Amino acid sequence: MFYKGKNRVKFTVFIFLIMTIFISQYVHAGKNKSKYWRLAVKGAIIASPTIGDIDNDGKNEIVFCSSVEPYIYVINAEMMPSYREDMVKWQKKLGENTEFYELYKNDDPTVVYAYRYPTKAGFIASPILEDLAGDTPGDKGDGTLDIIAVDKNGTLYILNFKKKKRHKIHTSNMAVIGTPALGDFTNDGYRDIVFAGKNGKLLIY
Repeated sequence: MFYKGKNRVKFTVFIFLIMTIFISQYVHAGKNKSKYWRLAVKGAIIASPTIGDIDNDGKNEIVFCSSVEPYIYVINAEMMPSYREDMVKWQKKLGENTEFYELYKNDDPTVVYAYRYPTKAGFIASPILEDLAGDTPGDKGDGTLDIIAVDKNGTLYILNFKKKKRHKIHTSNMAVIGTPALGDFTNDGYRDIVFAGKNGKLLIY
């Protein structure tokens, strides 16, 4: 079918309007899906974040670190769609039976958006998640992913987020920029943590 004169102009305008509406809806939907929220920290985030269920609630958390701030951050992703920077504040004192500070809603401390664990320095290496820490010495794991991270001064942290406790900490006094690796290096059935320093040394825990 071919349109001539005024009919052709009307058909062209109609197609243009349809395409405009389609593109507008597509862009709007894309914005809604790609940017739900933003949690700002001080300093560049050089290390890649990692994602996993670290409290066995069936929902993933986001773990990341700043290169400047001495904290390991955990985002409660389920709560973040309702997050607003002007309606939250960080806990100033640790609560009972926890080593993590909470970022909660101003008027409702039970609504927690994120957590942070205080460290000795910032991070350039990415944190990793692995089930390492059991309830008793020598236990191979308790079924919950732990946070393993090495700060830029070489301090190794193993955190049990489910219990909001530090499991272990080791100090190497060696500048670290690479993400640690895990594997059973000694063939004893237990995974070891391996990381390297800027001084050319390799450490195994």
